This record gives sequence, C-alpha cells and structure tokens, in this order.
Amino acid sequence: MALYEFKSKSLSKIEPTTFQKADIRERDDLQRVLRDHFQVIDEDVLIVAEEFSGWTDSNRRIDLLGVDRQGQLVVVELKRSNTGGTMELQALRYAAMIRAMTLESVVDVFERYLRSRGNNGDGAEEALLEHLDNEDKEDFGSFVRIILIAADFNDRELTSTVLWLREHEIDIQCIRLNPYLHDGKLLLDIQRIIPLPETTEYEVQLKEKASEERRARQQRAGNWTGYYFANVGMDSPNDSPDGGRHWENCRKWGYLAAGGAARFSRRLKNLRIGDSIFAYVSKAGYVGVGTVVREAEPVHQLRLQDGRLLTDVINTAWGRNTSDDTERWEYAVRVNWLQTVSIEEAKKYTGISALPTNVYKLKDQKTVHFLCEEFGVSADNR
Repeated sequence: MALYEFKSKSLSKIEPTTFQKADIRERDDLQRVLRDHFQVIDEDVLIVAEEFSGWTDSNRRIDLLGVDRQGQLVVVELKRSNTGGTMELQALRYAAMIRAMTLESVVDVFERYLRSRGNNGDGAEEALLEHLDNEDKEDFGSFVRIILIAADFNDRELTSTVLWLREHEIDIQCIRLNPYLHDGKLLLDIQRIIPLPETTEYEVQLKEKASEERRARQQRAGNWTGYYFANVGMDSPNDSPDGGRHWENCRKWGYLAAGGAARFSRRLKNLRIGDSIFAYVSKAGYVGVGTVVREAEPVHQLRLQDGRLLTDVINTAWGRNTSDDTERWEYAVRVNWLQTVSIEEAKKYTGISALPTNVYKLKDQKTVHFLCEEFGVSADNR
C-alpha cells in the first residue's frame, strides 16, 4: 500500500526506498535503533541481550533476546532486506536452544548486557522483576515467542510455515518495515502482517479457549493445583497491628493488599473473582484460605460489604494514595475467607512452598495437600 502526502488540492505520493539505498546497515543501524526503541514493535517486551550466544557448541547468535511481562522469552530475528532462506527455521532453532533458560540465568545475561552498554548491571534483577507481572520462577520461560522483522515477507514458503506454526499454538509474528524517503527524511512504516491486527481478537479468543483446555489438562495431570499463594504483606509477625497489611485487619475486614511498586500491584491485579488463595505471613506460615470476591482496586476506593470505605475503618495514613504515581498506590482485593487462624497458629513445615513474592500459582502438591488438610478444605473448592 502506497503512502501519500495530503495537500490542500492534491495527493503527493511518497516514494518507497530500500534500506540498502538509504545506506542503513542491518546490525549497526537498524538493529541498534530497534534495540533502543523496541516499544514500537511490542511495548510489553524488555530487551535483555543483543547478539546473544549462550551456548558453547555453536556460533549462532540471536539478534535480540527479550522477555515479555508474562515471563516468556522472546527471540527477535531481523533482516533489512526481503526475507529469504530460512529465517523462521533459524528462529525456531534459537527458541529451542533457549527454552531451558531460568529467571536466574536471564538476570545474569541481562546484567552483562547492561554493562556492555555502559550501564550499571547491579540493577538488572530489580529492573527485570519490575518488568514482570509474575515472579513465579516455575512459570518463567515456560513459553518462547518469536518475532520476525524484515523489509518484506514475499516468500510464500516462509509465510505458510508461520501460519502453520500459529495454528499449532507457536506464538510467532511477522513485522514488516517499509522505508520511505520524503523531503530528505527517512520514514519508516511498521506493519504487523502476521497475525493481521483485525484477526487478533478472534485469535485471542481461540487461544483463550485452548489455554482453558490446557489448564484443565494440567490440573488433572497435577501441574497447577488451582490455588494461589498470596503474601499478606507483613514484614514479620511482629508488625504493628494498626497497619493496613496486618493479618488481623485483612482477616477481620476480608481483603488482601499490595503496593509500593508496579510488580507487586500487577500480580494482585491478576487475581480474578472466584480464584482460590492461601494467605501467607512472612516468617510465620499460612494463616487462611479464601476466595476472591472483588478484583483489585485502589485501597482508598475499596468498599467493604457494609458499604464503608476500608480506609475509614483502618484510620491510618495507609492506603490514602496521595502520590501522583499510581503504580506506587496500594491496591486490594476483597476476599471471602473460608477458614483462618491467628499468626500464632500459622501452618507450616520445613520445605513448604513460599517464594519471595506476593502472588503466584501454587504447584507444589505436598504444600497444597497439607494446607487443605490443615484448613479443612478439599480439592472441590478449586
């Protein structure tokens, strides 16, 4: 599709060009710009490595390696010319080669990448965790996405392969970059051609259906137990009982809260009505089991079952959310507690699942079996 400049009484065609004619090199120019501005391709992807080669028995290098907010690794392959050869097969090889990467190994890779760019690599882990919606180490890297970027995709074999892979639930996309020359300036038209934007919603619906079926199979196979871990947010059992995150307040008024950073509130926002959670107090143990009855909202807007604001019954500065930075606000979900105990009666044993994050899917069968017995609930509550 051609581009035109709209004038008062006419249309003036903007002439297409090529990256070669514009003297734009693939790695030193195009890759560098996209690396630093990858949000124009996908705003949810954080680039953690460039020219990545994390294997000792191969000289192959991934142009760009990223991580999306769901903790999925993203392989990015770039061609400044029309596609040719086996770009998609090359990306598939890379996806297979990195599929075993853990959160810790990606942090290490990201740290080296930041240092190579002249930045302080010490903040790599914090930056990565801030980016993620979920810190569940067991879920990290469970899927690998592929993004192919080229000046054109006129290879029918390639596009047919990509479409077939998508039909088989491989998340692979094709992004076309069309350069234009206008008034001495190089313009870039960025188009996602697979999947087409207008088909995305339908594809999402199909994927959601497939995901629901897959989750059901996983639960039957003993993968995810159907329960979430939810940290109450107390630093220790000795926290002041007046605090908004103190377990006795959460227990009495039926809620759980999180905030102070986007990575904490985002995980709380992932909880949906009907989700089953086990509440945990750091350095004490599990103190309750319940069901989410209202999804996350700012604490200062949360109303209790009797209609009062939560911040009215907890008369402290907590939860007033006066900061202009909404990502640092306190958020809360309403919970119908099925069974609870005091902090002194918290349930635990050596080795019980309790990762250092606020919300994640409980997959440890032994932990869930123990908690179900201790709190008198069964798998039927899932």
